[in-house]
Amino acid sequence: ASDRSRGLAPRGVAKSANCARELVKRGWLPNLILTSDAARCLETLEAMCDAEGALRGVNIRIVPEFYDVTHGDEASGKKSKKSISKLVTHALEDSAPPSANAVQTILCIGHNYGFEKAASRLTGKKVTLKTGDAAVLRLKKPEKFKSENDGVMWGKEAFEEGAWALEEVVRAPKGKADE
Repeated sequence: ASDRSRGLAPRGVAKSANCARELVKRGWLPNLILTSDAARCLETLEAMCDAEGALRGVNIRIVPEFYDVTHGDEASGKKSKKSISKLVTHALEDSAPPSANAVQTILCIGHNYGFEKAASRLTGKKVTLKTGDAAVLRLKKPEKFKSENDGVMWGKEAFEEGAWALEEVVRAPKGKADE
């Protein structure tokens, strides 16, 4: 099978489910989920939704380009940061609900090393992500990006290097498949 159609291993399913539980336990419930169309990303999302039913009610958008732009950028992360930022901004400009102004928390499901490097560039800190981990980022100065109705304006300026703080890396606890 091609890399794009390769499924998630049992260890990945367990880690994805555990990561979802940890995120919800910490109060990090997204109101928009963006995911690559690769089989293992869609299976990650399914495992997360199975583990935490609250995720099933979240608006989900498939972003096929996440697959293409996040591979092979191991050196600097500049390409991944720019591409991911552009794709997130484009997805938010889409007219489908929720409107960009209503989106406060986004969960992106994608591939490494691209997402790891993008998180590092957005925060200015080295971020290391393994299977089933989640980097939780927060805008450092959200007031700078508020719209007139208190939503976040998700323009390219919101994705400047260093505009984000790393809240934490949620490391999925070991699951049954890891034992």
